[in-house]
Amino acid sequence: MLDAALARLNDAEILSRSLDRASDAPAFLSILALEILLKCGLILSGLAAPKTHKYINLWRTLPDDARKEVLEVAETRMPGYADLSDIEKPLAWYQYIFEKVRYPYEILEGYSLEEEKELTELWISIGAPTSEALIQYYPKLTCLIAGLRAYVERRVD
Repeated sequence: MLDAALARLNDAEILSRSLDRASDAPAFLSILALEILLKCGLILSGLAAPKTHKYINLWRTLPDDARKEVLEVAETRMPGYADLSDIEKPLAWYQYIFEKVRYPYEILEGYSLEEEKELTELWISIGAPTSEALIQYYPKLTCLIAGLRAYVERRVD
């Protein structure tokens, strides 16, 4: 499992450096790696890894000491840029991205191209607030992955 997560993180890193990138594939691969690391963390904690994409439930199922250890590493990753006090909010977004954004054309299903353009223009006209975006990414992803990776790697070696 760790190898699968690390392979996806490696590919996400390669894609993120590409100037020719045409999608959010690096973030999507990172979110997939996050899920794998969460499940790996559960298994290494002596628990079952359910076949679900419910990231909040997976997080809550980790033992308290595991969550604490993950957050201790995560908090040092991007101090001042990634507030980890409400970890469930980004976890809910990552689940949404994994389940819905992998088919991005479904997000605006039912909208005409003109309506999509008007929606985008409206969003930009109000200052493009992140809180109003249809898809929200958080720098916490990198931090949480670092914490989970450290937790898992300490137990695999």
